[in-house]
Amino acid sequence: MTPIADAVERVRAAPAPVLIVDTRNFLDLFRTDHGRRTDVEELKAAATVSQLLTVSESALHLIVPELIPREFGDNADSDVGQPFRTWLDKHNENHLWLMTAGKVVGIEFPPHNPLVPLDVQIHFRGFAEQLLATAIILARDADCVLRAVERVIVKKRPSHKNHLKDSMNLEQALEFGRRLHLQGPFPYPLCFISSNRNDFAEPSGTQIHPELKAEFDAAGLVYLPHLRDSRKYLPKIEPPTESTVSN
Repeated sequence: MTPIADAVERVRAAPAPVLIVDTRNFLDLFRTDHGRRTDVEELKAAATVSQLLTVSESALHLIVPELIPREFGDNADSDVGQPFRTWLDKHNENHLWLMTAGKVVGIEFPPHNPLVPLDVQIHFRGFAEQLLATAIILARDADCVLRAVERVIVKKRPSHKNHLKDSMNLEQALEFGRRLHLQGPFPYPLCFISSNRNDFAEPSGTQIHPELKAEFDAAGLVYLPHLRDSRKYLPKIEPPTESTVSN
């Protein structure tokens, strides 16, 4: 893990857009539960972020608070992976039914190709894990923890329902933003991305909640609910030139 001060110096040494990403957004890359299915545009955005991170450290910085990898590991199987497998099983059941029922009404379907043996959910989870593995992980900061606890005590958003972890993540993001701007304005966007809109967004909206706006503004943070929303802040990936292809 990287102390916040060291992470700031690393970003200052190679200025580029910064994405601070919450656990849910990594889990959302292979989600099929509660009537939702992973948005293909979200997958495209994640692929773009991954590609930019491999191009150069000066193209983009991906940062996660200290709790994110552990939260991801705790939830990747039970909360997301198992529903994904159940969804695949249902897909196979539906296809088999269509093949059987289709013959009765005169419809011929292609041969059934079960998806379960292909370990589809493992590939999608691996995609999210690879992206998370490229992130700078912020180390625990005692002052951030104390401020997070204070949020719980006074029931201040995002701990208005007495949850501590969201406030720990937020306090690290705010501290990073404040320190990043201590040496003067940072010329690139600093985005805090969390699909947890119940805690961070305005009611029935996608903008930062009014109770958090002043803190986000003071730290230079832009709130975004999804990775796909960050694409307007990212540098363009140049297609390979003819000379590059020929070489």
